[in-house]
Amino acid sequence: MNDTTQTDLPLPLQRYLEAWNSHDGPGIASTFAPGGFYSDPASSGRLTGAAIARHAEALWQSFPDLHFSVDGPVVADTKTAYMPWKMNGTNTGSFHGLPPTGKTVALAGVDLVRLSFEGIESVTGFFDSRELPAQLGLQVIVQPHMIGPFSLGTSTRVVSGRGGSPGAFTVTSLEGRTPAETEEIGKLGRETLMEMIGMDGFIAATVVTCGNRQMTFSAWERQDDVARMRNSESHADAVGRFYGKDLARGGVIGSFETTHVMAMERCRKCGKMVNIERSNGRCSCGQEVAPASYW
Repeated sequence: MNDTTQTDLPLPLQRYLEAWNSHDGPGIASTFAPGGFYSDPASSGRLTGAAIARHAEALWQSFPDLHFSVDGPVVADTKTAYMPWKMNGTNTGSFHGLPPTGKTVALAGVDLVRLSFEGIESVTGFFDSRELPAQLGLQVIVQPHMIGPFSLGTSTRVVSGRGGSPGAFTVTSLEGRTPAETEEIGKLGRETLMEMIGMDGFIAATVVTCGNRQMTFSAWERQDDVARMRNSESHADAVGRFYGKDLARGGVIGSFETTHVMAMERCRKCGKMVNIERSNGRCSCGQEVAPASYW
């Protein structure tokens, strides 16, 4: 094999790179030979045909200015190419359902490309899967799925900033049939939470994901406020797909009105634990005590 420049790339690979940089999803897919596939650490397996285009389009949605450049010598012959690259872009769109960070990323990687006379047989991308979320300021957690009877996962907390004592809780627990479906459930859940933040009566929510199961616990000021969920387009979409044939193996949904909630906070002056409701927000030592949001 010989070192080559970008302009000396095999024609299918030139077209492939140009389609990425012109944000042409069908154009990327058209560079592949029949049965050709794409995979990388974030693709959840091999992608073919239109799925390759959708994968690229999701990246462009998160990074509308996404651009790839060849980042070093390309080693290639008529059947194989090793192409180092650098991806640059600014996160001004939603990334996996999360709000945009506005941060610019520069991610380095390399593609192993198999070629035939019909086009690209395969593209296998290699890059540090921790680097992209780290540059966006996101946490990267490495842990087993299970240890004995314990299922491990991740959690997300959303707080409206209104505070208040909850008069009702809602619980939703959905189980995906595949990891990809579980990811889709999570995306819909995050989009719904973004809408819930602006709803009157919403206090806070915690989302827990373990394996293929996602559980959401939401706190509301009153039971009547729960009905505001009907105004969420993302929630309506998820409900329609859940009761159709498109989303989840099954799940549990519930709404509970509280009869008694006791908020406690330690006095920063004397150290005494204070019942906020009974003390009217003042410790016996005279110090005002304001509760934090524990929901």
